Amino acid sequence: KFFLLPLDGGEAEYDARYRGLYAKDPFGRYHNCGNSGFRQCVANGSSVDECEGRETQMCEEYENLQAGFLHFDHIGGAILAIFQTSLPDSAYDVLHTMLDSEPAAVPIIWPLFILVSL
Repeated sequence: KFFLLPLDGGEAEYDARYRGLYAKDPFGRYHNCGNSGFRQCVANGSSVDECEGRETQMCEEYENLQAGFLHFDHIGGAILAIFQTSLPDSAYDVLHTMLDSEPAAVPIIWPLFILVSL
């Protein structure tokens, strides 16, 4: 993932070079996160503005609070994260990481967190 920052020519040169090739996030930065969906939308004949409006994913650097051990990339990491939710001191680290990493899943995360914590 990467951000394409404005060139020396300013915003006009920035848009002329990257518009239609990469999606633009709500902050006006071009990036390659979710770029395959964006390119498919443009290839289907939709306008670039319409495709950028559909794009909800954006690149963000996010710190892993547990030295890299808090993730759901494989079964070992997932079991460790779920075990952490049963411990009172580290349960909130897992909750906040889950809420910040996937805002669209908030309605699912809260019931899941409550069920695992019981």
